[in-house]
Amino acid sequence: MEEWKQAFQLVRFELNYWKLYLLLHIVILLVLLYLVVPIIPEYFEESSFFGLDFLFLCILTVFSQLAIPKAFKPQSLGSGFWASHFVILLNQLAVRKETIVKYRLLMYSLITASFTGLFLVLLYLLSPYMQQNVPISTYIVFSLFWFCFSIYVGCIQPVFETGSNVVLNIIITFLLVGPVLLITVIYLFYIIYSGGFVQWTIMISTKWPLLTVVLSLLLAAISFNFWMKRMKKRMENIDYFS
Repeated sequence: MEEWKQAFQLVRFELNYWKLYLLLHIVILLVLLYLVVPIIPEYFEESSFFGLDFLFLCILTVFSQLAIPKAFKPQSLGSGFWASHFVILLNQLAVRKETIVKYRLLMYSLITASFTGLFLVLLYLLSPYMQQNVPISTYIVFSLFWFCFSIYVGCIQPVFETGSNVVLNIIITFLLVGPVLLITVIYLFYIIYSGGFVQWTIMISTKWPLLTVVLSLLLAAISFNFWMKRMKKRMENIDYFS
Protein backbone atom coordinates (compact mmCIF):
# COMPACT_ATOMS: atom_id res chain seq x y z
CA MET A 1 0.00 0.00 0.00
CA GLU A 2 2.87 2.38 0.80
CA GLU A 3 4.35 1.74 -2.65
CA TRP A 4 1.08 2.75 -4.34
CA LYS A 5 0.94 5.91 -2.21
CA GLN A 6 4.47 6.88 -3.22
CA ALA A 7 3.66 6.04 -6.85
CA PHE A 8 0.70 8.45 -6.79
CA GLN A 9 2.95 11.13 -5.31
CA LEU A 10 5.34 10.70 -8.24
CA VAL A 11 2.39 10.91 -10.63
CA ARG A 12 1.32 14.21 -9.07
CA PHE A 13 4.90 15.46 -9.33
CA GLU A 14 5.03 14.72 -13.06
CA LEU A 15 1.60 16.25 -13.69
CA ASN A 16 2.99 19.59 -12.51
CA TYR A 17 5.07 19.63 -15.71
CA TRP A 18 2.13 18.86 -17.98
CA LYS A 19 0.38 22.25 -18.03
CA LEU A 20 1.99 23.48 -21.25
CA TYR A 21 1.86 20.06 -22.90
CA LEU A 22 -1.90 19.60 -22.51
CA LEU A 23 -2.53 22.14 -25.26
CA LEU A 24 -0.23 20.22 -27.59
CA HIS A 25 -2.15 17.04 -26.81
CA ILE A 26 -5.39 18.77 -27.75
CA VAL A 27 -3.89 19.97 -31.03
CA ILE A 28 -2.72 16.43 -31.85
CA LEU A 29 -6.16 15.10 -30.96
CA LEU A 30 -7.95 17.57 -33.24
CA VAL A 31 -5.61 16.79 -36.14
CA LEU A 32 -6.25 13.06 -35.71
CA LEU A 33 -10.00 13.58 -35.63
CA TYR A 34 -9.71 15.68 -38.78
CA LEU A 35 -8.02 12.72 -40.47
CA VAL A 36 -10.22 9.93 -39.09
CA VAL A 37 -13.78 11.27 -39.27
CA PRO A 38 -13.92 11.72 -43.10
CA ILE A 39 -12.64 8.20 -43.86
CA ILE A 40 -15.09 6.31 -41.63
CA PRO A 41 -17.81 5.89 -44.32
CA GLU A 42 -15.21 4.79 -46.87
CA TYR A 43 -13.78 2.29 -44.37
CA PHE A 44 -17.10 0.52 -43.80
CA GLU A 45 -18.01 0.51 -47.48
CA GLU A 46 -14.68 -0.87 -48.73
CA SER A 47 -13.55 -3.99 -46.86
CA SER A 48 -10.04 -3.73 -48.30
CA PHE A 49 -9.51 -0.20 -46.95
CA PHE A 50 -7.29 -0.58 -43.87
CA GLY A 51 -6.26 3.05 -43.30
CA LEU A 52 -8.59 3.42 -40.33
CA ASP A 53 -7.25 0.24 -38.73
CA PHE A 54 -3.71 1.55 -38.94
CA LEU A 55 -4.70 4.96 -37.56
CA PHE A 56 -6.63 3.42 -34.66
CA LEU A 57 -3.73 1.21 -33.68
CA CYS A 58 -1.35 4.18 -33.70
CA ILE A 59 -3.73 6.65 -32.04
CA LEU A 60 -4.61 4.41 -29.12
CA THR A 61 -1.14 2.99 -28.46
CA VAL A 62 1.46 5.52 -29.61
CA PHE A 63 0.11 9.00 -30.31
CA SER A 64 -1.09 9.56 -26.74
CA GLN A 65 2.56 9.49 -25.65
CA LEU A 66 4.01 11.77 -28.32
CA ALA A 67 3.71 15.09 -26.49
CA ILE A 68 5.15 14.41 -23.06
CA PRO A 69 7.67 16.56 -21.17
CA LYS A 70 11.22 15.93 -22.37
CA ALA A 71 12.46 15.09 -18.87
CA PHE A 72 10.14 12.08 -18.72
CA LYS A 73 10.50 10.65 -22.23
CA PRO A 74 13.25 8.28 -23.42
CA GLN A 75 16.34 10.02 -24.79
CA SER A 76 19.50 8.84 -26.44
CA LEU A 77 22.31 8.00 -24.03
CA GLY A 78 24.75 6.98 -26.75
CA SER A 79 25.58 3.74 -28.58
CA GLY A 80 21.94 3.25 -29.56
CA PHE A 81 20.83 3.02 -25.93
CA TRP A 82 17.73 5.03 -24.94
CA ALA A 83 16.16 5.56 -21.54
CA SER A 84 14.23 8.08 -19.47
CA HIS A 85 16.53 10.32 -17.43
CA PHE A 86 13.90 10.51 -14.70
CA VAL A 87 13.66 6.72 -14.44
CA ILE A 88 17.45 6.55 -14.22
CA LEU A 89 17.42 9.22 -11.49
CA LEU A 90 14.80 7.36 -9.46
CA ASN A 91 16.86 4.16 -9.67
CA GLN A 92 19.83 6.03 -8.22
CA LEU A 93 17.78 7.32 -5.31
CA ALA A 94 16.28 5.49 -2.35
CA VAL A 95 13.15 4.57 -4.30
CA ARG A 96 12.03 0.97 -4.51
CA LYS A 97 11.84 -0.48 -8.00
CA GLU A 98 8.27 -1.61 -7.30
CA THR A 99 7.33 2.02 -6.67
CA ILE A 100 8.98 3.17 -9.90
CA VAL A 101 7.16 0.50 -11.87
CA LYS A 102 3.76 1.37 -10.39
CA TYR A 103 4.36 5.09 -10.96
CA ARG A 104 5.34 4.73 -14.64
CA LEU A 105 2.48 2.38 -15.49
CA LEU A 106 -0.01 4.55 -13.62
CA MET A 107 1.20 7.65 -15.44
CA TYR A 108 1.02 5.89 -18.80
CA SER A 109 -2.50 4.63 -18.05
CA LEU A 110 -3.66 8.08 -16.92
CA ILE A 111 -2.42 9.85 -20.06
CA THR A 112 -3.64 7.08 -22.34
CA ALA A 113 -7.07 6.93 -20.66
CA SER A 114 -7.64 10.68 -20.96
CA PHE A 115 -6.40 10.83 -24.57
CA THR A 116 -8.26 7.69 -25.65
CA GLY A 117 -11.45 8.62 -23.82
CA LEU A 118 -11.59 12.12 -25.32
CA PHE A 119 -10.77 10.82 -28.80
CA LEU A 120 -13.50 8.17 -28.74
CA VAL A 121 -16.14 10.53 -27.33
CA LEU A 122 -15.39 13.25 -29.89
CA LEU A 123 -15.22 10.68 -32.69
CA TYR A 124 -18.79 9.60 -31.99
CA LEU A 125 -20.05 13.18 -31.60
CA LEU A 126 -18.36 14.38 -34.81
CA SER A 127 -19.16 11.38 -37.00
CA PRO A 128 -22.76 11.27 -38.33
CA TYR A 129 -21.98 7.87 -39.85
CA MET A 130 -21.13 6.37 -36.44
CA GLN A 131 -24.20 7.92 -34.82
CA GLN A 132 -26.49 6.53 -37.50
CA ASN A 133 -25.02 3.03 -37.71
CA VAL A 134 -23.60 2.24 -34.27
CA PRO A 135 -25.93 2.30 -31.21
CA ILE A 136 -24.56 4.13 -28.19
CA SER A 137 -24.59 0.92 -26.11
CA THR A 138 -22.45 -0.84 -28.74
CA TYR A 139 -20.13 2.13 -28.96
CA ILE A 140 -19.56 2.08 -25.19
CA VAL A 141 -18.49 -1.58 -25.38
CA PHE A 142 -16.40 -0.80 -28.45
CA SER A 143 -14.68 2.08 -26.59
CA LEU A 144 -13.97 -0.11 -23.57
CA PHE A 145 -12.39 -2.71 -25.82
CA TRP A 146 -10.04 -0.13 -27.34
CA PHE A 147 -9.18 1.38 -23.99
CA CYS A 148 -8.19 -2.05 -22.65
CA PHE A 149 -6.32 -2.74 -25.89
CA SER A 150 -4.24 0.40 -25.33
CA ILE A 151 -3.30 -0.99 -21.91
CA TYR A 152 -2.27 -4.53 -22.77
CA VAL A 153 -0.46 -3.50 -25.93
CA GLY A 154 0.70 0.04 -25.21
CA CYS A 155 2.15 -0.63 -21.76
CA ILE A 156 5.25 -1.92 -23.46
CA GLN A 157 6.25 1.74 -23.86
CA PRO A 158 6.95 2.37 -20.14
CA VAL A 159 8.99 -0.82 -20.13
CA PHE A 160 11.26 0.62 -22.82
CA GLU A 161 11.72 3.76 -20.71
CA THR A 162 13.84 1.76 -18.30
CA GLY A 163 16.46 1.36 -21.03
CA SER A 164 16.57 -0.28 -24.43
CA ASN A 165 18.73 -0.62 -27.51
CA VAL A 166 16.84 1.20 -30.26
CA VAL A 167 18.78 -0.42 -33.11
CA LEU A 168 18.07 -3.91 -31.78
CA ASN A 169 14.40 -3.06 -31.23
CA ILE A 170 14.05 -1.74 -34.77
CA ILE A 171 15.63 -4.89 -36.19
CA ILE A 172 13.35 -7.14 -34.15
CA THR A 173 10.24 -5.07 -34.91
CA PHE A 174 10.67 -4.59 -38.64
CA LEU A 175 12.39 -7.85 -39.57
CA LEU A 176 10.80 -10.36 -37.19
CA VAL A 177 7.74 -9.33 -35.18
CA GLY A 178 6.37 -6.73 -37.59
CA PRO A 179 6.06 -8.96 -40.69
CA VAL A 180 4.52 -11.81 -38.66
CA LEU A 181 1.90 -9.51 -37.12
CA LEU A 182 1.16 -7.85 -40.45
CA ILE A 183 0.64 -11.14 -42.25
CA THR A 184 -1.52 -12.44 -39.39
CA VAL A 185 -3.71 -9.32 -39.30
CA ILE A 186 -4.16 -9.28 -43.08
CA TYR A 187 -5.03 -12.98 -43.14
CA LEU A 188 -7.51 -12.81 -40.24
CA PHE A 189 -9.24 -9.51 -40.90
CA TYR A 190 -9.01 -9.03 -44.67
CA ILE A 191 -9.18 -12.59 -46.00
CA ILE A 192 -11.11 -14.69 -43.47
CA TYR A 193 -13.31 -11.96 -41.97
CA SER A 194 -13.30 -9.79 -45.14
CA GLY A 195 -13.49 -6.64 -43.08
CA GLY A 196 -11.13 -4.73 -40.87
CA PHE A 197 -9.98 -4.83 -37.27
CA VAL A 198 -12.06 -1.81 -36.24
CA GLN A 199 -15.10 -3.22 -38.00
CA TRP A 200 -14.52 -6.58 -36.30
CA THR A 201 -14.43 -4.93 -32.86
CA ILE A 202 -17.77 -3.24 -33.60
CA MET A 203 -19.19 -6.60 -34.66
CA ILE A 204 -18.16 -8.41 -31.46
CA SER A 205 -19.31 -5.42 -29.39
CA THR A 206 -22.75 -5.81 -31.02
CA LYS A 207 -23.08 -9.60 -30.87
CA TRP A 208 -21.28 -10.41 -27.61
CA PRO A 209 -21.15 -7.21 -25.50
CA LEU A 210 -20.85 -8.88 -22.09
CA LEU A 211 -18.18 -11.34 -23.24
CA THR A 212 -16.25 -8.50 -24.92
CA VAL A 213 -16.31 -6.43 -21.72
CA VAL A 214 -15.28 -9.30 -19.45
CA LEU A 215 -12.45 -10.53 -21.68
CA SER A 216 -11.17 -6.99 -22.32
CA LEU A 217 -11.02 -6.16 -18.60
CA LEU A 218 -9.48 -9.54 -17.79
CA LEU A 219 -6.77 -9.16 -20.44
CA ALA A 220 -6.08 -5.59 -19.29
CA ALA A 221 -5.64 -6.73 -15.67
CA ILE A 222 -3.43 -9.68 -16.60
CA SER A 223 -1.28 -7.61 -18.97
CA PHE A 224 -0.90 -4.77 -16.45
CA ASN A 225 0.55 -7.21 -13.93
CA PHE A 226 2.69 -8.83 -16.62
CA TRP A 227 4.22 -5.48 -17.66
CA MET A 228 4.83 -4.59 -14.01
CA LYS A 229 6.88 -7.73 -13.53
CA ARG A 230 8.62 -7.30 -16.89
CA MET A 231 9.56 -3.70 -16.12
CA LYS A 232 10.93 -4.55 -12.68
CA LYS A 233 13.00 -7.42 -14.06
CA ARG A 234 14.36 -5.17 -16.80
CA MET A 235 15.49 -2.55 -14.26
CA GLU A 236 17.15 -5.20 -12.14
CA ASN A 237 19.26 -6.24 -15.14
CA ILE A 238 20.44 -2.70 -15.98
CA ASP A 239 23.34 -1.01 -14.20
CA TYR A 240 22.19 2.59 -13.58
CA PHE A 241 25.25 3.48 -11.50
CA SER A 242 27.93 3.05 -14.16
